[in-house]
Amino acid sequence: MVELGIVGGRNSGKTTLVEALVHRLVKLNHSVATVKHTAHNHLFDQPGKDTHRHRQAGAGMTLAVSDSEVALFSDSSTEHREKLMRAMATMFDICLVEGDRSAERPKVFLSRNRKPDSPVLPTNIVTVYGPELDGVTVPRYELDDVDGLVGFIVDRFLTPTAEGASA
Repeated sequence: MVELGIVGGRNSGKTTLVEALVHRLVKLNHSVATVKHTAHNHLFDQPGKDTHRHRQAGAGMTLAVSDSEVALFSDSSTEHREKLMRAMATMFDICLVEGDRSAERPKVFLSRNRKPDSPVLPTNIVTVYGPELDGVTVPRYELDDVDGLVGFIVDRFLTPTAEGASA
């Protein structure tokens, strides 16, 4: 499975871009997973709930299952994240990771301006979605060219000879 980061400034349109990419990649018969990375410390599993109690008792991970959804709760240790990504790799062609600028995975950098919000660009930018950025020499797609960006992603990561594609 390929992991591809979608990064950019706050309110730059990352979620909207992820939605568009997922929609188009699925239409092309690719299986897609997403991860939403948040810089804020959220507690998704609430104290007192059964799932939280299971984890407090020592369970490494807990699934909450209903007829309509499944939610997985785990601590956010690197070990658990890596195990989850390995498990997802057996089920999906690509995982789009929204946020997490500091990760080493390849990234699409979304920008609405010629100058990024932060003076320090993230590493491993493979393409820019938005206006040309000074000093950045990777392929670039206009903000209305989602299909062009999808073509780049498929060619670069999802074809059998692509550098990030798994065999």
